[in-house]
Amino acid sequence: MKGTLKLHLGVEDSTQNEDGIEIDPMRERTEQELLALVLVSTRKDLVGKLQLFAGKEFYVVKDPLSLNYFRFPPEEYDLAQLIDGKRRIGEILLLFHRKYPHLQITAEEVISFHKDLIQKGLVILPARSFVSEVTKKRPFSLFGLWAQLIHNLIFFKIPLLDPNDKIEKVVQLFSFVWSKTGITLTVAFWMITVFFLFINEEAFKTNEVNFFSPQNFFLLYLATGLVKTFHEFGHALSCKRFGGEVHEMGIGFLCFVPVGYVDASDTWMIEDKRKRLFVAAAGIYMELTIAALASYFWVFSPLGLAKNLAFNVMVTASVTTLLFNLNPLMRFDGYYALCDLLEIPNLREKAIAFCSAKVQRLLFGYRNLMQEELFQDESKGKVFILYAIAAYLYMVYLIYAVGGVLFARVLKPYGLENVGFLFGIFFEASFALLLVSRVLYDAFSTHNKAYIVKIENVWIRLSKVTAFLCLLLSFLFFVPVREKISVQAVARAEKGQSLSSPSGGVVEEVYVRNGQWVKAGEPLLKLKNPEIETEERWERLELASLMLDLSPQHGSREVKEKEKGAIASLSLNRTISRLRWVEKLKEGLLIRANAEGMVTTPDPQALVGKYCKAHEVILNIAETKTLYLWIPLDESQTKVVAVGNKIKAAWLATAEYFYTTIDKITKGDCHTEDLLPALFVRNGGPVPSVDFGNPSAVLKKFPVFFALAPVPPLKGELFIEGMRAKVRIYGKKTTIGKRLWNKLCLFFLKKQEG
Repeated sequence: MKGTLKLHLGVEDSTQNEDGIEIDPMRERTEQELLALVLVSTRKDLVGKLQLFAGKEFYVVKDPLSLNYFRFPPEEYDLAQLIDGKRRIGEILLLFHRKYPHLQITAEEVISFHKDLIQKGLVILPARSFVSEVTKKRPFSLFGLWAQLIHNLIFFKIPLLDPNDKIEKVVQLFSFVWSKTGITLTVAFWMITVFFLFINEEAFKTNEVNFFSPQNFFLLYLATGLVKTFHEFGHALSCKRFGGEVHEMGIGFLCFVPVGYVDASDTWMIEDKRKRLFVAAAGIYMELTIAALASYFWVFSPLGLAKNLAFNVMVTASVTTLLFNLNPLMRFDGYYALCDLLEIPNLREKAIAFCSAKVQRLLFGYRNLMQEELFQDESKGKVFILYAIAAYLYMVYLIYAVGGVLFARVLKPYGLENVGFLFGIFFEASFALLLVSRVLYDAFSTHNKAYIVKIENVWIRLSKVTAFLCLLLSFLFFVPVREKISVQAVARAEKGQSLSSPSGGVVEEVYVRNGQWVKAGEPLLKLKNPEIETEERWERLELASLMLDLSPQHGSREVKEKEKGAIASLSLNRTISRLRWVEKLKEGLLIRANAEGMVTTPDPQALVGKYCKAHEVILNIAETKTLYLWIPLDESQTKVVAVGNKIKAAWLATAEYFYTTIDKITKGDCHTEDLLPALFVRNGGPVPSVDFGNPSAVLKKFPVFFALAPVPPLKGELFIEGMRAKVRIYGKKTTIGKRLWNKLCLFFLKKQEG
């Protein structure tokens, strides 16, 4: 079609002659027959609104049945209006040329345009044609089925009701929210909340929620469902407030998380661009408000489930909202706002079509006219390329982070981390395969497609590209890199002592504090044990009684001479021995330092009133002049690190970075006493938490080795035995190819062992 009217291809149309007799659409027709045809009428229930887009006028057409929206130039819209089921094509052309004399269209182009309307469902099909179209068997496509499955795993919905009238009442009740004053007060509330959190930063330091721990997944799951439900209602209420309609509400599942959802796509009927942008941002607007409210609840609530849930709601409604919903690389709020700002509808589809067409032309030597028609104008080709590459890389990262890292984190406590990464590889491969199949399908399909224009033989072009890619990959495989290991380590003193009492008792007094330097023999704390005190008094009375019996004033001299030897060897010596043993136990109630060092027990004063069993460790003293990081490694990691490798580390408590090197690597696996709580997965470490109460069982299933690295002198911080640090080891030199090969071999080896 000439001028600005675009050609459209579609399914076969349903045509009739002037007598109402249907004509076979497949046979050749003369010009006169075409002009005499009467096309099936455009639907009369369609709603069209004239809007400005990119400085040009367009009609936005709404299908009230399917709730789909289409954009037509004025000339196409008027042509669709002329197709009323009564006029012949000749009459339609005459009326059209009177209004648009500069657009000379033909009968074939009118029929082609009518086919496009049929594809979009904008015409009234006769019953026989409708049934034929609905019951027509679609060609089975494995890739199409797989794409639908992946899409349903990400999001699927169950419509429940039409809430249009009820939402109207809610909008009227809270109309103040959309006023300038309401928006200003809401933004001010956000800013006050940010300042409030800033002055209450201690709440973050004492926060007990490990956001990504398996124990927090249920609360995170619940918070996500709650927040995203309010998010959807934000869109729906704003759409209704600015003149749109909301006819669908139900339950959706976003990555298996149940959320409430509403269909606010009627936003396209809103003429004011600023109002459309507000509707697009209304979900984020609602979530940030919820995050602000949850912040106060989290800070002021006592420890417990409600406080933890409030923290999850706060993080989900703020951080994750800004990372996902505001992100234009995903088809959420930020994407639609970007489409409106750039005035490029369906930016994602056009960007993918543009890049696919370029790849098909470059790699396979053919042009895809159907895809080229989607983006139509190459003037924004740079925008399309940048957006498509950025969106693709982001999705690759997101699928890896969610499908691989998240699954690996969930399964890590059970020693099944590699299975989690297998899930990530599976989702990555599925995503890549869908994109590749889209590009390859037209090149190797046996069907004769009219929209494919071959420039060069596909196999010749593909062989050239394959040779180049193999050469490039071969080069990349030999690029030198270093092995890197990131893990949580524990700080321990080179020399230290764990103090205990041989008898046990209740802590009565504590004379030291954490971080205090003590000398050898200095008293540290005192225990009280009434049983030992009673035992001491009893033995002293027994000794006094025996001594009294041996005195000259009692009994005859002859009797005493006979019994003296027996009493001395039995009763007296035994009593004296027991008394000395009890006195030693009593001395053990006063705990003294065996050597110089620093008290590393976190809060010794908190021990007052606590009962300690015999030989139970009460206080720890360490020689902190030489501290070591104990870095846990599995057997495969010991092969890629060596003495002298550099380490970058940061204390979890202070976030202070420091650098060191590996000084020693243990030759055998560790002992049970070396498995401190901080090394287990449940506390952020790498050691699986199965059989947590039985460290020896853990070591049988998952042998642990240690790399030791000296710690630079602490800058004023108090040292606590077991302080945690995140470390990154820069291991042995290798190549990219060798690293990938080792990982692949290790994965399958562990799989076989399992």
